[in-house]
Amino acid sequence: MQTLKNYINGGGDENDALVKEGVELYKTIKSENKSLDELAEKLNENAAEMNKLTMTGDDLSDVQKVLNGDYSDAAAVLMAYNAGMISTQDVEESQYKTINNLEKAANETGKNTVIGLVEGTEDYKGALIENSNGLANLVLPEYDTAMGINSPSREMYKRGV
Repeated sequence: MQTLKNYINGGGDENDALVKEGVELYKTIKSENKSLDELAEKLNENAAEMNKLTMTGDDLSDVQKVLNGDYSDAAAVLMAYNAGMISTQDVEESQYKTINNLEKAANETGKNTVIGLVEGTEDYKGALIENSNGLANLVLPEYDTAMGINSPSREMYKRGV
């Protein structure tokens, strides 16, 4: 405050130099503060990018499956690829293997479906017969009406039954 009074009252060159030095110091502090704000913003952006790269325990487990040859989880394949753990050639080869195994998998699925139907039919034969009788009692009258069958015995005779 004394410097300001001296300057106002004609304090001379010494006061001019001090004011000039204060103005320069203020500009420097302002510039440094701006630089710190820019650095803090870059730090926050980099931290956000690092968080995108961080994998959870589940992610690591899924990526491990990919590294073991299981390419069924597309997100895990992408994570492994982005992390440089697998190459595009690895992905292409896995797709080729998958396509080659498609027929085998379809046959296996069909076989399992038929086996399941047979075993289920045997295990639940009573319920199936009971349900089929009830279903037949509901469907046959509608069928007879739709087909114009008034005498089922004549129709069965025509069919050789």
